[in-house]
Parts: sequence; structure tokens; C-alpha cells
Amino acid sequence: MWSQVPTPGWVGTGRTQDGRGAEGNTRRQFFAPFGDLDVPKGFVKNGDAIDWWLPIQALFVPSIILAWRLDFPPSLYLAAFVLLWLVFRSNLRDRVPFYLTNRGTWLAVSEILPRHGAFKFVDLGCGWGGGLAVLAKQCKSGEFLGVESAPLPFLLGWLSFRRDANCRIRFGDFWNEDLGCYDVVYAFLSPAPMPRLWRKARNEMKPGSLFISNTFGVPDLPPNETLTLQDVRAAKLLVWRM
Repeated sequence: MWSQVPTPGWVGTGRTQDGRGAEGNTRRQFFAPFGDLDVPKGFVKNGDAIDWWLPIQALFVPSIILAWRLDFPPSLYLAAFVLLWLVFRSNLRDRVPFYLTNRGTWLAVSEILPRHGAFKFVDLGCGWGGGLAVLAKQCKSGEFLGVESAPLPFLLGWLSFRRDANCRIRFGDFWNEDLGCYDVVYAFLSPAPMPRLWRKARNEMKPGSLFISNTFGVPDLPPNETLTLQDVRAAKLLVWRM
């Protein structure tokens, strides 16, 4: 049911064993389309990652001075606060930043999904669901659901998918989602919730299903398969078979 054949995008493959003598972990590399960018040297650390925080911090104090000099009305600051709350409402509670998966990574995810037969896929914290649209085009037999707790991204996604038969977004907390309903669970969160999320996945997901984490691993539990993407972040897809 699951696709195991590398596509021309894979540029490396190998197999190692984990420390417990389990079946073994597979590491593969994938060239992510649209991932090669011309990046200014000052934005790059060790030649492969963009230090976005450097220009942001450099502009922080000048922005405060500019705002003070322009004497914006208080209502503008209130509007900015409300907008930020609508987008980042759950960040403080879940300690997960609002950071979207790029198209190249979604194409790599699509290579892991079943090639034959119906299946259900859920994206935990899907934003406005752009990745679900990519997967739905690549895998016609799948049913794709995104769960999002931020009001504005959810609304944008819901408006986009309200007429789609195999793509939909649900507003709510993904901690309340029953993962046993899905064949593939995908998450791009942060290191903070991963131990708790793994316990939830282990208790709820059915045998043979796949748990995919973008970048962030489970402490002391190597994945069954690691897919390294050749993009500016050198992102990794970590795959556990339940």
C-alpha cells in the first residue's frame, strides 16, 4: 500500500540500525523544488541556514523610533494587536510558532503516501491549509484534514476548501483529535510538544499507520526513516511506523 520506490528527486539512500537493534532506520535525501534560493551572504550561517533573527533584531529599535516619530493613533496599535492575536493565539499555550511548510516539503511528503487505495491524512496545526491542497492534487485517493486553532488562518483555509470533496479544515485544538481515525499523521510543531504528542500518537494510532514530523524528533526514539531535503533549511522528515 505504501510507496517505497525512490523518485528521480531522491539523491541518496542508505540504511542503518538504531541502538535497540530494531529493524533499522532509512535515511534518504530529496531535492525540494523551489528550494534553491539566492541568499545574501549576511543572511547565511555555516552556508546552509538563513538567520532571519539577525535582520529582525537589527530593525527592531529603528522601527520603534520610526513609530514614535510618526505618532500613530492608539487604534492602529489595537488593530495590530488583534491581528496578531487572530494569527498567533495558540502560540503561548502550545509553544509552537506559526511557521508554514514549504511546497517542496509537501511534495516530499506526497512521496511517502499510499499510491493505491483510500487513506486518511491529518495535518496537526495546518495554518490555512496550503499543504493539504498540494497533497490532494498529488494523491487523488486520499482524504485530507487539517486542524487549526488560530482563527484567521482557519477562516482563510475554510473559505478555500469549503467546496472541496477530499480537503477540509476543522477549527479546534489538535490535542482533542482522535489520531486513531487516520492512516497518516503529520506535524510541524516545535521541540516542546513532541514528547506529549508522541505519547498521544502511540496510544491512539493504529498499527501500520505513519507518524511524520517535520524537523523535530521524539527524545530517545530514532525514527524508522529520515528524509533529508535539499532546501535552504536542510529540513528533515522523520517517519515512524506505528
